[in-house]
Amino acid sequence: MAFFKSRTSKKPMPSWILYNQKASTVNPEKTTVGYLPIIQAPASELDTLNTVIKRVLHISKSMEQQYVILTVGEALYPKLLELKWSVEEYKDVLIPCLGGLHIAMNFLGVIGQHMDDSGLSELWVKCDLMGANAAQHVMAGKGYARAIRTHKLTLQALWQLLLPRLYTYLDEVDVTPRAELSDLCQSVDADHITQMVDKLTTDRFQQPMKEFAASLAVDDPNAAFWWDYMTMVSIVLCFVRAQRDGLWDLHLYAFKHKLPFFFRYDHINDVRWGTV
Repeated sequence: MAFFKSRTSKKPMPSWILYNQKASTVNPEKTTVGYLPIIQAPASELDTLNTVIKRVLHISKSMEQQYVILTVGEALYPKLLELKWSVEEYKDVLIPCLGGLHIAMNFLGVIGQHMDDSGLSELWVKCDLMGANAAQHVMAGKGYARAIRTHKLTLQALWQLLLPRLYTYLDEVDVTPRAELSDLCQSVDADHITQMVDKLTTDRFQQPMKEFAASLAVDDPNAAFWWDYMTMVSIVLCFVRAQRDGLWDLHLYAFKHKLPFFFRYDHINDVRWGTV
């Protein structure tokens, strides 16, 4: 929300990517990507996976790393867990992870299911944001980059419509938080962004936000439906930020909040293995 609040300023503001770059405090060392020898065997076989784990463990030990993180797709994830649980050597050092891109695209598909027949895809076409076929691809969770950009623009437009209503509500509760946020959004340097995020995550602001969301559901069921959409897109953006910056806590937070939506829209595999 800090980004969308800052976009209400009259000053030119950076894009979402540049905004996150300014907000990021992560400055990783430059690394070199290398490729291991190709194993001429089906990846789905346990012997193949076991060979991969042993090779990676050997490399990890030679570099004095305590843990090994293996990222795989949904098809291989349960088999990797089976090896982790059955081989004593792997239990404390092997950390299997589902692929971030795969999870994000699945959740984009969930958003499409949620917004099916809502008129959103027709709105994109009507606004000349994309063609009809591209809109259907986005609703299906395909075309990752285009889908992220489209939902991001839609979320920004919705916040522009909703913020005046939120301001009115905050003024009735407590005018101080709004004034503080307005002062902080005048600049996009790292310190101001950090201060704004800290303000937005305090109970002083979160409690009125929860009450505001609850009031939407009471006053206008349609507004509550779109609030769910905004929540889902915000979760995706948090997940993308976590993937790019390597923020493990944010990754867990975003993935945790995806699970109820996966369950709601019958993404059984994501629910089954995402909770393990």
